[in-house]
Amino acid sequence: MGSADGLKQTDNWISRSLGTPVTTALNVIGVSYYMTVTTLGAILEWFVILPELSRALGVSAVSLQLLLLYLFVNAMGNYLLASSCDVRLKKRRRISARSANRYPMIPFRAHYCKVCDQCVLKRDHHCFVLGKCVGYHNQKYFIYCSLHTALVSVYALLTTAMYMHVSFRTKFWGAFTFFTLLPSSIERWLLGLAGLHELLLVLFLYICLTGALAGLGFFVWHMFLVVMGLTTHEAINGERGTDTSIWENFTDTLGKYWLLGVLFPVPLPQYGSGMYEGITKLPINHQD
Repeated sequence: MGSADGLKQTDNWISRSLGTPVTTALNVIGVSYYMTVTTLGAILEWFVILPELSRALGVSAVSLQLLLLYLFVNAMGNYLLASSCDVRLKKRRRISARSANRYPMIPFRAHYCKVCDQCVLKRDHHCFVLGKCVGYHNQKYFIYCSLHTALVSVYALLTTAMYMHVSFRTKFWGAFTFFTLLPSSIERWLLGLAGLHELLLVLFLYICLTGALAGLGFFVWHMFLVVMGLTTHEAINGERGTDTSIWENFTDTLGKYWLLGVLFPVPLPQYGSGMYEGITKLPINHQD
């Protein structure tokens, strides 16, 4: 029995020892990927794709570039707001035993993150692209970032596809094109029928497609959570949310000035404290 406990402790120690550098590396990779791909993609669009596309279509390059700039600033701005926001559960003042029974020291929606090594208010999940957890104070920025990442990715996807059609006569036959475009492009490059720059543009198309699907997926999922008054942790574990209305759930996460946050990447005040003091959590067997 003792040897089994000792072996379990050894396994836990090994997991913690190996987990720290691995998760740190994943954080670095995720942050570096988003920052690098988004920035380099915007530069490629600004200086190469949009000017050539504007000449081919007979439209103003400035208008195309300004739309790109708006989407890029919103995506990157909300990313920086989400990644720099303090999501920790701060130490609370000493309270009486009677108050402690009513308002626990650790709110029911706060959870410990092994990667961040801290307790996070209304913890939803750890995001390796942000390099930190998504919680009460930065979830709105994560949602806005997901939305604008999807929009700027779709914009880059469409303009790059149009640019390739104009410059290389690349044919696009709807969504099914992406099942064959990369293999055929690699084959053409190996045979010397296409240049490296054309192959890199094809890879950029797939990166844009991935960004659009991921951004849209996170946006839709988190808006569902907002409406239902849930976190990802609660949804996965079959837990119920709080006995609050849809509008209360909406403003609790996105705040009163949510429309301003959708349009511009600005730091906005939060509606509540994230402690959910006095809020009742619905039982698992609750019937609507």
